[in-house]
Amino acid sequence: MKTELQGEVTLASRVQSRHRDMINVSAVYYNLCSHYGNLNWWPASSPYEVIVGAVLTQNTAWGNVEKAIANFTYDMPLSPELVEIISTEELINIIRPAGFFNQKAMYLKAVTTWYKQYDYDVETVKRQSLPALRKELLAVKGIGEETADSILLYAFGFPTFVIDAYTRRLLTRLGYANIPKKYDDVKTIFETELPLDAELYNNYHACIVINAKEHCKSKPKCDGCPLSGVCDTFVQIKANDIKSYLAEILDDKRYKHTLAVCDTAVNLAQRHGVDTQKAFLAALLHDCARGLDTEQLINYCDEHNIQLDDYMRNDINPVHAFVGADMAKQCFGINDIDILNAISRHAIGCEEMTLLDKVILVADATEPTRKGCDVDDARLAAGISLDKALPLAMRIKSRYLEGRPMHPSSVKMLEKYMYGGRQIAN
Repeated sequence: MKTELQGEVTLASRVQSRHRDMINVSAVYYNLCSHYGNLNWWPASSPYEVIVGAVLTQNTAWGNVEKAIANFTYDMPLSPELVEIISTEELINIIRPAGFFNQKAMYLKAVTTWYKQYDYDVETVKRQSLPALRKELLAVKGIGEETADSILLYAFGFPTFVIDAYTRRLLTRLGYANIPKKYDDVKTIFETELPLDAELYNNYHACIVINAKEHCKSKPKCDGCPLSGVCDTFVQIKANDIKSYLAEILDDKRYKHTLAVCDTAVNLAQRHGVDTQKAFLAALLHDCARGLDTEQLINYCDEHNIQLDDYMRNDINPVHAFVGADMAKQCFGINDIDILNAISRHAIGCEEMTLLDKVILVADATEPTRKGCDVDDARLAAGISLDKALPLAMRIKSRYLEGRPMHPSSVKMLEKYMYGGRQIAN
């Protein structure tokens, strides 16, 4: 069993359970939308069907709503005029699959009466002010804040963000501290950062719902989730899995080194404004392929189509970084490209390094178990500037070359960050 570094529990709680006062909701949407695209919600054939669906979906699964709506037949198609004139008993029989049918029949009658004042005309509704309409809807029996906003957003295209149980779950999983109890206060979290855009609000909420059904379930299914790079819950679950794996395949010295790199990376990330979750995961996985011997590394590259340049065919040492990035994705479900790049670049660097890349490379070279005056110099530089620390860290790594030339990518990185682009002899 591997020994734990003193303070590892502190590190884990600092990163994995670091609750935030603010969530970057724009970044969350970018990840969701990049994965799911435009979902073209709400799934309905008319604005009135949206209204009916918003009422029927209360306290039931969407599949039950679809069954209820399907009960409106060819002879009795769903329309506000029909719901207005049929008896409550007839309406109850139609919507029975949605559950709570007695209450929902009354609610549908009430919201249809509200809609009638605008002659069942969408454009007439759209000419009204959002605050006035929302106030009217909230006065309708059975229409709460979530239902009102769903109707206004999805049926009439007003820019009002919908908050539901999935949204609250998402905020909790992402690590939002002290989620407000009041609906409008949670709504404000999104509306104060996002532009006033109904199309954006529409697709954002749709992405949250789909993601909750595919990944952010009551019992989270994190593998493949587009939010894995920014999610506290993902880090908590994955960190334990990764540590168990590393404890088995790494020797004691390498395992201690990995944990020390994690601590250093988190400190550097906090100092230089880099996402600490990404830094933690990249650091934890940066040497995950170190348990493979030369033959296993080469076989892995062949099997997973990892192309080795001439340098790496003669010097296998940097290959673990590229294999490690692939293993992080294939074995541990890490899909965040920033994390994967940081893992693959930590050994030899590259000319265009991101802040996260720099954090991991520098942390790898300067973690507390590393010794030497050059390490001390790099640590001091890292506290001031990652760009200043980068070439020093690369020089530390070059110790292990034992006189062999550096990889061309390392040379280009040194030329950029140490010599301002001037070429150097290798």
